Amino acid sequence: MNTVLNDNRRYKTMTADEADALFAEIAALELTAVAIGADGDAAMQTLKTKYEQWLAEAKFQLPELVTQLTAYIQANSERFQKPRARKTPEGQYGLRAVSNLEISDESKVYAYVKGAGMHDCFEIKVVLKKDAVLKALNEGHQIPGAQVVSGERAFYKVAQELLAKAKGK
Repeated sequence: MNTVLNDNRRYKTMTADEADALFAEIAALELTAVAIGADGDAAMQTLKTKYEQWLAEAKFQLPELVTQLTAYIQANSERFQKPRARKTPEGQYGLRAVSNLEISDESKVYAYVKGAGMHDCFEIKVVLKKDAVLKALNEGHQIPGAQVVSGERAFYKVAQELLAKAKGK
């Protein structure tokens, strides 16, 4: 039994006027989406403005408060031995033991871990450069597993002036 993938008979009999009407329906939906998006953008801009105003005020207060809390924690480190953090209804603050790997000479580290067979300490990445493969194909090289495929794409484009109008601009 055959499985039908595509049957274009309906569209072969479609008139240009019917296609125009179909496209008009598509354009109307897109224009509605753009208009709704523009309304959403305006609302987002209002929220962004309010946030930026709040942030401008808070940015002077916050660093000073953080500096004061940091000074308290450092001046009273014995209070943060066990438990390491003080929990409050708003969250927690305190001390954390931290470590960070610093590599001063990457080539020495690489040589050592490679010589010691510690292959889990590094990775080698090979990246296929598609532009170079395309260039090679265009120059006549036969590269198994790669080919240039050309074709056509159906498209539609709603007029920019209509999109701008839908956005309210």
